[in-house]
Amino acid sequence: MDAPAQPCRLPTRCLAGLIQGLSALLWVLPVAVVVCVQTARHIAWQGHGPWPVVVVTGWLWWTLTRLVRAAEAPQALARSVRRGRLLALMLWGLSPFLHWHARVPDHPWFSFMTLAAGLTGWLLLIECNRIIPRVVDACPDLAVMHEVNAFCRLNRALFVSGGILWAGLQILSRAMPTWEGMERWPPAWRHVEAPLWMLFLVTPLALTLVGLWKTRQTLWAELCRRAGD
Repeated sequence: MDAPAQPCRLPTRCLAGLIQGLSALLWVLPVAVVVCVQTARHIAWQGHGPWPVVVVTGWLWWTLTRLVRAAEAPQALARSVRRGRLLALMLWGLSPFLHWHARVPDHPWFSFMTLAAGLTGWLLLIECNRIIPRVVDACPDLAVMHEVNAFCRLNRALFVSGGILWAGLQILSRAMPTWEGMERWPPAWRHVEAPLWMLFLVTPLALTLVGLWKTRQTLWAELCRRAGD
């Protein structure tokens, strides 16, 4: 049996802005993750300088500025969107260091700023998984609300677990650089690197996009219903 509907608490103008913002976020979020990771790992776009990563992170910030106006949104949603905008702005400012660190990996300042950019992007992905539930909580479809909330809780758990694992490995490698087992670590890491990327980045990112799409479709259906009344 379908879950009973509840009244949508979002004004019509806010609905339109959210639909536009979520549609843009569906495109820019995976593009930003791919470009940032590939740039930091010196895999692609090095011949174009820092511009690809600067453009795509600027696009991400612009998308979040278009997501919703604070005066039209519920208070909890407005606060979460403001945090997301601030994190996106910080990532935009830090993004050139991803390119410079890839070119000069031994420079300590570039390494520190790349670490700051990675931490900012990680927090932004977690914040996106707080924004989505706060949007869908105001929607009329309770079934979608419960499904999206479950996705976002799982995503946050995976992002946090991946961050803790990465931090633990970094601390271990620096605390015991002369440990005999560390000599075997690089070959072992190559075997588990791809599965870990899949588990802690690709999987929650894909589920985030599913949550964005379902939320956008629910908002679109509500907007069409209001237009027909």
